[in-house]
Amino acid sequence: MGILKHKVKKAAQEKFIEERLKTEFEATLQERVHRSLALKPQVIVPVNHFTSVSAEALHLFRDGYFYGVISLTQSVVEALARFMCEKDGLRVSKSFKPNVGRLNSIGADTKEKFLEIWGGKGHRNSYQHLNKDVERDREKLEKLAMQNVILLSEIEQKVFAADIKE
Repeated sequence: MGILKHKVKKAAQEKFIEERLKTEFEATLQERVHRSLALKPQVIVPVNHFTSVSAEALHLFRDGYFYGVISLTQSVVEALARFMCEKDGLRVSKSFKPNVGRLNSIGADTKEKFLEIWGGKGHRNSYQHLNKDVERDREKLEKLAMQNVILLSEIEQKVFAADIKE
């Protein structure tokens, strides 16, 4: 009898959670659609080491997890700068800015995009360590998250651009 009672209780819990998730999803569906449309991809970037994590940043943005987007995009540009230094045979620093400074294979505008994601309006340390100065206004967070996703996409387009021949 105890096993049956446990199974019934578990089934009731699953149904409750399922209904709660459906309600939450339906309540936020229009916002998710609008955010998805705001970030429609414009350029095909070849599959690379960073593809899945960049896609995850897009999904986080779509779903409204702006702190996650900001932190993740900052982590991606840090890793991307290290990756590019290694690929180009450059000395890799533990610090982000020197790594970006060494990247002569990209233009100053792309370097600026790296720095804007990492330390612009949403300074990396503030978000990674959840300091007191982290933005709390949801609209401002959404704007910063959207900016970071767009900048990351632009960086990846420059760094991983494909030359497709006919």
